[in-house]
Formats: sequence, structure tokens, C-alpha cells
Amino acid sequence: YLLYLLAHVRDPGKLDREIGRLPDVAVLHKAGWINRARHDNGIVLWRGGALLVTVMTYRPAGAGSSSDLLAGRVAAAALRRVRG
Repeated sequence: YLLYLLAHVRDPGKLDREIGRLPDVAVLHKAGWINRARHDNGIVLWRGGALLVTVMTYRPAGAGSSSDLLAGRVAAAALRRVRG
């Protein structure tokens, strides 16, 4: 059930920012935030396997879209690393 929920979350622009457009990749994720912190956790699936990605950010002045951008970059870098 929890995997089903993750697969149906519609919250684009975080972990899936760069890799969510790839035809052979699926990103199941759930993000959360408070004023000063944001996080996104998810499972990146492709034909060759699966990868768990977690990105947590904190900014005293308040977390913003730069946290989402970082999450996308981290997920893309991790996927490039494991896919070779």
C-alpha cells in the first residue's frame, strides 16, 4: 500500500526534477517540509535495478526552491553513478 501511495504522489520538481523525464526511469517519492527544512525521499527504479535517495536540507532563513533543485541534482548524480 505504501509503495502504491509513493507511485501516485504528484509533487514534481524534486528528486524527479532531472531524471523523471527519462523514459526508462520511475521515481516514487514523498517530500516534506517545515519553514527551515525540506526533505525528499524516494525510490528510483529503472530496468537495471533500484536506488534509494534521500536529500535533507536546512537553512536558518528558510528552505526554498534551492532545496528542490539540490534534490534533483543529487538524484541525477546518484543514478549516473550506479548506471555507469
